[in-house]
Amino acid sequence: MKSVANNPLEYINADVIEIENEEYEILQKAVQTEKTIPEPIIPEPIPESVVTPHEDLEYVRAMKIKELSMDCQQAIINGFDYNENHYSMKIEDQIELQFQYQNAISNIPCEYHADGEAYREYSKEEILELYNLMNEHKRKHRVYFNVLKQEVNSLNTIEDINNVHYEL
Repeated sequence: MKSVANNPLEYINADVIEIENEEYEILQKAVQTEKTIPEPIIPEPIPESVVTPHEDLEYVRAMKIKELSMDCQQAIINGFDYNENHYSMKIEDQIELQFQYQNAISNIPCEYHADGEAYREYSKEEILELYNLMNEHKRKHRVYFNVLKQEVNSLNTIEDINNVHYEL
């Protein structure tokens, strides 16, 4: 679109609104033919819908389940301790540990690292134990999340739903 400012230091504030494709084409044609741009089509205000308490309850329930799911994912990522070291479990860590597990069961040397530590060679037993701990860690949090989700789905007040917290 053509600039509407004559002075490069002059700024114009504008509101950005979504328009339909048909409206965009009319504006594009007006610019190309250098005709006056028509007045914008202002949509009729949408009346506020009346939200029933049940709809509010379902919205709060859905948002609480989403919150609990994110808390579960973060708890998994936060990892676990093993042999006085901490192991974070971001997706890339889980993939790497899976790869090292495959190496271990194939009797290929394994290298891995704890948080803040350098890579070092791990024994087959260490990798198998780490892999099992990772899976148990993930399972524990997923089971806990599902218990909380069932609890949220059983509750009938917003206050009760809001009192459910991920505390594992």
